[in-house]
Amino acid sequence: MLRLLGGLAFLVPLALYLASAGGYPAFWDTGELQTVPYILGIAHPTGFPLFTLAGWLVSHAVPLGSVAWRINAMCALAAAGAAWMLWRVAVRVGAFPPLALLAAWWFAFGEVVWTRATRADVHDLALLLGALAIGCALEYHLEGDPRLLRWCALWLGLGLANHPVALWLVPGLAILVLARGRALSVRTLATCAAIVAAALMLYAYLPLRSAVVAAAGLDPARLLPGMDGGFLWDYNHPSTWHGFLAEVSGSQFGAGSTLAAALDLGSYPTYVTHWLREGVPEFGLFGIVASLIGLVVLALRDWRAALGLSVAACAAVPFAVAFRDVEGDVARYFLLSFWMVGVGIACWLPAAWLTRGAVIERASAWLALFCTALFVGRMLHGNLAILQQRDDRGARSVIDAVRAATPSGAVVVAPWLDATALGYAAYVERSLDHRIIVSAWPDDIAAEYPAWMHLRPVYLAVGREPRVPGLRVRRVSPRYAPIGVYEVLP
Repeated sequence: MLRLLGGLAFLVPLALYLASAGGYPAFWDTGELQTVPYILGIAHPTGFPLFTLAGWLVSHAVPLGSVAWRINAMCALAAAGAAWMLWRVAVRVGAFPPLALLAAWWFAFGEVVWTRATRADVHDLALLLGALAIGCALEYHLEGDPRLLRWCALWLGLGLANHPVALWLVPGLAILVLARGRALSVRTLATCAAIVAAALMLYAYLPLRSAVVAAAGLDPARLLPGMDGGFLWDYNHPSTWHGFLAEVSGSQFGAGSTLAAALDLGSYPTYVTHWLREGVPEFGLFGIVASLIGLVVLALRDWRAALGLSVAACAAVPFAVAFRDVEGDVARYFLLSFWMVGVGIACWLPAAWLTRGAVIERASAWLALFCTALFVGRMLHGNLAILQQRDDRGARSVIDAVRAATPSGAVVVAPWLDATALGYAAYVERSLDHRIIVSAWPDDIAAEYPAWMHLRPVYLAVGREPRVPGLRVRRVSPRYAPIGVYEVLP
């Protein structure tokens, strides 16, 4: 019976996610992460080497659908795996297994989780690896087997190699491990440290691949004067020490100041308010209240486990909210905290009430369980429209407009939102011939255009007519086109 429930916790979300995942190129970071793994490029900071390498394997080894769909499906698999881990962790802390299944579905069917699970996003893999690390630390807390710490170290190390947000897991994992009250041997600590260090060696991919891309001339943008490492292929050119530090530190996006803000305890009420703006619509007020009750129930049973799980899953929330001025999608940083809400929901009805309680207790508990199932069904029904996103061809229409308005071999400059989709078309599909895609605001690099125009025609793909000092622009796309395309003239 437990295997069946666990299987349903994984397979039902996976089926919905795969049914919702589109096979078309996308805009923004999604388009980038559909492209970079396939070409073995380098993504924006912090590089995400594990995601890149895993995506390369999936996109080349899986003979199904388009490359975009394969990467989307890999992320769907990760998110569904996190739903299964929610079920497993909930059962391990004493939740009634059918209620744990409903809680896993409640988490999986939420709008934020569902939409992020069906597109290429490094945070889906971060969610799974974080849940695995937490699960292993919990198992050690409950069982005391040192081998579990090695697995925890592996998932933590891989999480860090995927995205540095995994660093926020450490305090909560430490609470779970130390709460066992058992001294750890030097050998165990050294082994765990070695495992984490070995996983972090995946960051060596960045300078090594950057050097290969430069030596082999794989990055088309390097043909242009003033370009030393283009997006998708060689972001920040990390084969240089300066470029490597810029890539892995995230300094270009103010990671240091964001970290300082996240540690400012006086700002925590603001952080909670921002989280609730996403969390309440995601779970409903009933879900949030049920989760709080469940965490209290869990704390009464094992307060150390409740504290460790909560800190590990939610410690990244202050950083995410502090990062909101730079980050275009703060909600994806909340995925692991939403996972913890699901664990709380799974515990809100004590298992003893449902199995061994008095008649009134059992009747009340089963009625509450039925109401929980109704809420999960209501959430599923309310979010079924997400299935339609598989037919989103917005990026395809932009690609077609640029192809129709520009000649083969042109330099096409576009902001990040559209440039990533154009990059997929140029470097994965090869449907833009020999065009070179540059990601930038058109006026930011206007000084480079005269030199480029001696080599290739230059076009700007932007939403409104750009102003380029010292040069003229002429619209070459129809007025009804999904994006304006302008030729740069002397």
